[in-house]
Amino acid sequence: MKLAVFPVTKDIAALVRHSDFLQKYKSIHFISPPGLIKEGSDLSEVDFGVPTGIMITNDLPAALADSDSILLSYSEHVIDPIVYLNVTELAREKKKSILFTSELLEYLGEKYELQETDAIIDSQPEQFGDEDKLDEHLYRIPVPVVAVAGIGFNCDKFSIQMKLNSYFKTEGYKVLCFGSNALSPLAGINSFPKCAISSNLGIKQRILAFNHHVYDTALKENPDLIIIGVPGGIMECNPRLFEFWEEIPLIVFSALEVDASVISLYSYPYSNNFFEEIMKTCRYKYGFLPTVYNICNMDYDFSTESERNIFSRIPRDAFMKKIFSKIEKNKFNVLSTELVGNDEMMFRKILAELE
Repeated sequence: MKLAVFPVTKDIAALVRHSDFLQKYKSIHFISPPGLIKEGSDLSEVDFGVPTGIMITNDLPAALADSDSILLSYSEHVIDPIVYLNVTELAREKKKSILFTSELLEYLGEKYELQETDAIIDSQPEQFGDEDKLDEHLYRIPVPVVAVAGIGFNCDKFSIQMKLNSYFKTEGYKVLCFGSNALSPLAGINSFPKCAISSNLGIKQRILAFNHHVYDTALKENPDLIIIGVPGGIMECNPRLFEFWEEIPLIVFSALEVDASVISLYSYPYSNNFFEEIMKTCRYKYGFLPTVYNICNMDYDFSTESERNIFSRIPRDAFMKKIFSKIEKNKFNVLSTELVGNDEMMFRKILAELE
């Protein structure tokens, strides 16, 4: 099967780097809208990682002509829904099947009507309805739980989850992983349970439902450990847009006892006082202490004019000199998986915490 992907994003790049995504298809065309990434650029232009040898194209019609299906996912860099609608129209004209993420369909809303030939890659049924009576008991998960959370959205939680999933499997562990990203099924990772974010359930029911779902799945699959990718952020960084109000992290950490954790942070030369405050937030609000802090190369800002989150990647050299070198790393187990050798350091610290 030949696939086209639109638009190419850092999460798509993470899929390529840290999963068997490429091996699942005969060929894949990675498409960027004109003006974002130029024709012929390496995929590494998306995440400032090591060059991949995979080229990006701006030629949507040509990519579609050489593909059987197109995968569409949400990107904060595509600010007008009409761009996606134009892509779907062209795909229909060329009789190509369309794969959506639920996140993108939610963004498009009533502007797009799902067709019979369309598919949602992270589709899942409601585990519990609003009239179901849940057993009001939190079950202790029978195996270690590793959580990957972030200070906010878009701070590389997905790539960390895939790295941990791959590492533990390579080491011979049987892993049950729930991903925070809509693209998780493409990496062979379970979608984040819908019951934890369902608007049909109150907070208490969502905590119980999430706990029961993870517990039942663990009994069924009998893993050696569980990795939970936590959607959203443990703190709200945006003074005007209050997405989830930290609801999902509260649900996850209320439902499960965490044995080890990674907290991923935006790119900034944080002080020791900041890490002290984050540690207090995790301990007293969520009930756990972070094992490792990861500094990603994603800069975060907020536009008061457009009231939008603004995310931008920092090149590796600038990240090292202006950000990472200014942080006292040893005191708080701070690392960056952007840098050579830090992945292994993260794995060792997580293993040591689980022993």
